[in-house]
Amino acid sequence: VYPLTRALYGKRIRQPIGGDFGFSGKLAEHYLDKPVWESDVARFGIDIWMTTEAIASGARVCQSFLGAKIHDPKDPAADLSTMLVQVMGAVLALMEEHQTLWPNVEGSRSVDLFGFQYDVGVEPIHVNVDRMVGTFRQGAADLEPIWRQMLAPETIEALLPLKDCPPQEFRIADDLWARLIYDVAAVYHRRVLPHEHLLKALTPLYLGRTASFVLETQGLTSAEAEIRIEALCQAFEKHKPYLIERWRRE
Repeated sequence: VYPLTRALYGKRIRQPIGGDFGFSGKLAEHYLDKPVWESDVARFGIDIWMTTEAIASGARVCQSFLGAKIHDPKDPAADLSTMLVQVMGAVLALMEEHQTLWPNVEGSRSVDLFGFQYDVGVEPIHVNVDRMVGTFRQGAADLEPIWRQMLAPETIEALLPLKDCPPQEFRIADDLWARLIYDVAAVYHRRVLPHEHLLKALTPLYLGRTASFVLETQGLTSAEAEIRIEALCQAFEKHKPYLIERWRRE
């Protein structure tokens, strides 16, 4: 969600779903006034909601370097569908709520950073790339009619050949991924599909992109991987006019 949130709202908040927040009493009142506390936003969607609402409300935002946050190891190929549906559902609902704001934002800018940035050691996590690519392939076989409703023709035609690609050569390019997510946002906005069906159909695509990123960055240092993430962010910013055009299309 970092590349998307950055392109939409113009703030380079590196971990918009980081989970550790400090906020003023005024912003707390703003949060409490919102009718989201019995919805999925209050579950996995809460972090991105708090970050986005802070930006959209005009609050001053910054970030603080806290070092590595160690989670229990999770293989992305495991069932992350519920988490993905709730987080992306919150992102897309926020796009609806703030659709008078984000189309007018151009580019992105850094925010103040506090704390001392230093390299941290993290424990290796086993990622089953073959399983993720297999999930993408199964999605392409089972969900192609739905994907064709979700995605622009040029997007789907670029994706489908990947189902026959050997796992170690599997790549979803940055430009393609940015346009794909923007296609999904536009379809969500126009209610072409029920929202939950749309978001669940995104899961195999997300796992395919995750597999692609793992293959691209294996063996890289954290700094080198960050360069790849920056390139993805630039792709999201570059293709934002595509999003706006599709969003406004009847």
